[in-house]
Amino acid sequence: MVWNSKLRYQIGLRYTGGACMLLMLSLKFGIIPTVMSIGVRDFDIDGELWVKLRLIPTEPFVGAVSWAFVALPKIKFVLSPFRLFNLMGGFVNIRETVYQSRFG
Repeated sequence: MVWNSKLRYQIGLRYTGGACMLLMLSLKFGIIPTVMSIGVRDFDIDGELWVKLRLIPTEPFVGAVSWAFVALPKIKFVLSPFRLFNLMGGFVNIRETVYQSRFG
């Protein structure tokens, strides 16, 4: 008996939970390597996911899982080096702070 069953799904995926991550970025300029920690926060993702399961007749009943995004997902996040300040919107925040302290 030949077992060749596949399940295919298209799933909407959205995460807006404010996940925080820490990436260690290794840079090599000349002979001195530098490691820099980059904080990633306010991580949001929104997209359509295509999932394919290849079933098998014995436990665990799933032989392979394939997945891919149907189209480019919308991904938003904020980077902050050394977890000290906002790399992507730092200038905007500084201007708002100065404005509020002067006219606030």
